[in-house]
Amino acid sequence: MTSFRRMNKVLLTDKIKTVGWIISAYIVVILLSLLPDMFNGSFFSKQWSAILMQHAMSWSWLATLLAFIFLTWISEKVYTSNRYRLIPVSDTKLYLSNILSSLIAFILVSLVELIFVLIFYLFNMKQVSTILSSSFSGVESRVWLLLLALVLVSLAGILFWWAMISLIHLLTTAISRALPANHQTLYKIIIYIVLIYIAIWMFNKLQAWISQLAYLQYMMYSSSVYTGPMWTALIMFVIAVVISAVNIWLLNKEVETKQ
Repeated sequence: MTSFRRMNKVLLTDKIKTVGWIISAYIVVILLSLLPDMFNGSFFSKQWSAILMQHAMSWSWLATLLAFIFLTWISEKVYTSNRYRLIPVSDTKLYLSNILSSLIAFILVSLVELIFVLIFYLFNMKQVSTILSSSFSGVESRVWLLLLALVLVSLAGILFWWAMISLIHLLTTAISRALPANHQTLYKIIIYIVLIYIAIWMFNKLQAWISQLAYLQYMMYSSSVYTGPMWTALIMFVIAVVISAVNIWLLNKEVETKQ
């Protein structure tokens, strides 16, 4: 039986190659976007670090989006691929190592984006400290709590959406198996549309519920600026765990490899 560590290493290898291309393209695009500033000389002024971060952040959303899309695509292929499903490993280990390897690869892209922020901070410590002290006057000691909460919300949100996407994919595969062999593509498209609509509807309901919970604990503790995001992260993480349990069951009972 293949260990969880070895399985994670196998899956991570392919995903590292993918995010490596994304990171390379991200850096190249930043350098190309800097050319006008280099030619007019503004990049060689004292504000070079701010200009660099501005260009890096302006493209970071695209790098993040591409990383999420490609990692999702690679992850979903694992569940129906002979290459991975025929490895002597339990479905639970396969699912968890697939999620973990995707998360590690995604974090690598985020760390590269963070490097540009750190460069700006290192060359503008006094200005950044002044801005933070004026923006968070009276709560400077708790700024790190807010940042930690936002990071946790981001990670929980990623895990939630990956679990939800896997649920839609695995349910579609399982339902289509019970339908006639003819017109399978049409059946899957219809099932995808219905399940995506249901998922969006459920997410909107979940958002409303989380907002009400955050407001309630604000009324009780008057500290939602810190605890609200953490509650949101905890709820989304718990829901992601529940959905993941369903996904593992579907993977074990209903979904087979492509023949």
